[in-house]
Amino acid sequence: MNIFKDVKEAVSVRDAASFYGIRVNRNGMCICPFHDDRNPSMKVDKRFHCFGCQEDGDVIDFVGKLFSLKPLETARKIADDFCITTDDHKELPAYTSHQKPALSPEAQEQKDFKELVDLAISLICDFHRYWWKVREAELPGEDGEWSELFCKAIDNVNLAGEWLKILENGEEDEKRELLNYLCSR
Repeated sequence: MNIFKDVKEAVSVRDAASFYGIRVNRNGMCICPFHDDRNPSMKVDKRFHCFGCQEDGDVIDFVGKLFSLKPLETARKIADDFCITTDDHKELPAYTSHQKPALSPEAQEQKDFKELVDLAISLICDFHRYWWKVREAELPGEDGEWSELFCKAIDNVNLAGEWLKILENGEEDEKRELLNYLCSR
């Protein structure tokens, strides 16, 4: 198998849309993130189709467009975010010996920092997923009353989203500041 097949078999567009913060109704309809949409015009299931802007595709197309990633980067992001084990071990050109050359101290520090950021992203994704499920379970009833747990879930989903934006797109000093904050808690 390859990473594309593994990801497509494991994750539907509906799962990805919900995971990345797009609210999907019971009928599988959502507001399209790819154009100025006011009413749900996108159908998500195993694939997606927007009846407004005509965007269409599978989970890799959806997430790639959502985050402006190339297909391989997208497949790896989905695999990481959904903890999918793949047989994709393609790295940059292989070394002739079985050992890779030792990294310089600066390069090792960068590698360690990247691994720490990746670990934080994984943990925050778990945090986000948990509070997303709590939020869905605690939706206001017919009386329209919001429970304290529902409000806390909304706050934590939003907080996790902000942290993920910093770790995925922020400057290195912003990432370091956030990691220091998170490690001190």
